[in-house]
Amino acid sequence: MRLSRSKKFVFKYYRCKNKTVQSLFFGILMALIIAMPLVGCKREAPPEILVQKEDNRETEEIETATKRCLEIISLYEEIYEKAEKITSPYSPNQTLISQEVIDQIEILLIQQGFSVINSDSIYPDYLENSDSVYTFWEAISNHEDAEQEFISVSENGGLFYSFLQYSGGEKLRTGVVVEWNEENKPVIILTEYMQVIDWELMDSGDFYYQIYPSDRIYDDYICVRLKPMDQTLYDLTVKYFSPIGYLSNNMFVCDWSYEDYGGLSFNDLFEFFYKVRNNDHFYANQFEIIREPYFHINIPASLFEDTILEYFQISLEEFRKRSLYDREKDAYPWQEVSCDNLTYYPYVEPEVVGWKENEDGSITVTVNARCNDYKTNRLFTHEVVIRNLEDGDYQYLSNKIIYTSDIQMPPNTPRIQMHPAE
Repeated sequence: MRLSRSKKFVFKYYRCKNKTVQSLFFGILMALIIAMPLVGCKREAPPEILVQKEDNRETEEIETATKRCLEIISLYEEIYEKAEKITSPYSPNQTLISQEVIDQIEILLIQQGFSVINSDSIYPDYLENSDSVYTFWEAISNHEDAEQEFISVSENGGLFYSFLQYSGGEKLRTGVVVEWNEENKPVIILTEYMQVIDWELMDSGDFYYQIYPSDRIYDDYICVRLKPMDQTLYDLTVKYFSPIGYLSNNMFVCDWSYEDYGGLSFNDLFEFFYKVRNNDHFYANQFEIIREPYFHINIPASLFEDTILEYFQISLEEFRKRSLYDREKDAYPWQEVSCDNLTYYPYVEPEVVGWKENEDGSITVTVNARCNDYKTNRLFTHEVVIRNLEDGDYQYLSNKIIYTSDIQMPPNTPRIQMHPAE
């Protein structure tokens, strides 16, 4: 059971699961922080969250939700008290409980009929007892008053509570965060009452809702999965696609094959395959920096080739021609992602939806590119042919876009704006 994405905010809460990323709900601190991986990039301040002025209705709704949360958390107070606590590696003042204990708490609440986010250390979160969401959506589709709650247990044993209402034609949300104090007593640390801008139940089994102003580009929609993902398909996602992704490289956003690599930029793949091979980030400070005729870092040919070549069926001669090989320095140019070469785009994640084995032993994998910020689990679809080799190695043989939605795709622009050497 798992909450995902490696950032932790108060209402839009994420727990890192090994670097794949699925979003959940909650998000008041996102009004202050834009989810971008870069440091030092100048960004405009995000718009303020639209919160209703406090009135009797708001007070009553918050009091009701607060009482509800304290009742829920009291159900697993004994489990929490007996659980072993460990110090958070991110904050010495915060203690965490194990995933096994979180599972135990979730099971208890699920068995009592609550709509609880089922989290896991490996696989994506989804909502247990999710039939109520379909009932909720049917009611509001008929313009009938309805309500739906979502409950999530945090890493420190606290509770995140989100309560949606359709009342008198208004879309409303009440949020509450509960944590444990040093005496192991539950305390309310945050409440929120606001209008919902938009919500929708998708045929894919995803429920989306939006609580930020519509002119916000990033983290517009919160996605709650209503059913578990196929574990075999997810394993394929994690192995072949999540390490590469769709941003800051164009491997899966353009058509190419081992017979014609088209516009595929090998230079932009270096740091991604470096992490696949070494299970670590690439640190460039030990390599030569070149500023003219364009800024780049020289990566020694042996390192660059050993990192990428084995994943593609391509000759060394063609690889060097396509990757701007500098024969004099025996090196390849590479640019780190920065504000100067980054095209901003919401987070996109791969989701394998099918695969088949081919006569030559390769496999064709069908992948949907999911973009929750744009309220879609199918921004576009691509097919990737992969050949598995001995000792767990593999090669990518081709990528083909087979479907595009009306939404603009992620950028397909190499960081180094140079033509391959003749």
